[in-house]
Amino acid sequence: MTVCSVVVLTYNSQDDISACLDSVLDQSFGEDYEVIVADNNSTDRTTQIVETEFPMVRLAEFDQNWGTAEGYNKAFERTTGEYVIYLNPDTVVHYQWLEELHQTVTKTGAVAAHSCVFEPYHEEFSGLDRHADPDNRVMFELTPLGFVTDQYTGKEAKETLFLSATSMIIRRDVVMEMDEFFDKDLPMYGDDLDLSLRLALSEYKTVHAPGSIVYHRQYQKNNISSPYWLLKKYVWVTTSRSHAFYKAMSDKEYLFMLPRLFVAGIANVRVLRVSPWKKFLVFLASVFLSAFSLLYSLLKNRRYTRKRQRLSEKQKDSLYTRLIER
Repeated sequence: MTVCSVVVLTYNSQDDISACLDSVLDQSFGEDYEVIVADNNSTDRTTQIVETEFPMVRLAEFDQNWGTAEGYNKAFERTTGEYVIYLNPDTVVHYQWLEELHQTVTKTGAVAAHSCVFEPYHEEFSGLDRHADPDNRVMFELTPLGFVTDQYTGKEAKETLFLSATSMIIRRDVVMEMDEFFDKDLPMYGDDLDLSLRLALSEYKTVHAPGSIVYHRQYQKNNISSPYWLLKKYVWVTTSRSHAFYKAMSDKEYLFMLPRLFVAGIANVRVLRVSPWKKFLVFLASVFLSAFSLLYSLLKNRRYTRKRQRLSEKQKDSLYTRLIER
């Protein structure tokens, strides 16, 4: 069996895929690994670039755009590795990215881990060097309010309640034991949070791998190019976050969590890298949007009731308590 399967899920990624695959194929990892590009029916030159410039990469072309979660699930079926790694296409990875990611899970006994991800608003991003050792490390983590934030951290692996699908590794046998891998029924942006919470309920150990460095372009946090797109993303993020916690918590825990999610929807505005007046306008709109999104999620939660019942059988302790004590 191959040691690692690296999956890059693409859709119209022609501007990013070459730099991404160049870095993935140039790794210090000394063991066997395969690279798979799973394409969600791109309409640009993504697949042609992969076929002509990277013949050593396996290309899986889907006949339609399955979205992120179901795209991940279908890509998993094409892998053979003991460990499966998911990586966004708009990334460039460090020379030791894969080695560090794999070593972190094997040495800590974790079943999954996610990388140190530098985005354009981090100072380290502008100094992108695939062989340098940056002074700082960034860790994405779930806050007591229920949203994900990034924070500077040390160079030692730490346990985490969140796995960022920007760059994550998971043991194959764990996926095979799960009722489902990524939940295709969730709206966009909730897939990795939902997976993280389900792993936590099963008391699996998940960690942050600070030595596995990824440079992620993540254009959206730098500006607001389309107010309509921003509003849609806001509703998607807030509702899927609510659905994920509903699935993973008891009625009492979820009731206590709802006010936190409302505040989180407002507080999350601070991450936008825009002018103060735009941020103020978005802040005002977020009060209404946060309330609307949560009310909308309450109406749609019933579709996850059966999945929730299955998860409750695995719950060993209070997820709410673990979250607020972080």
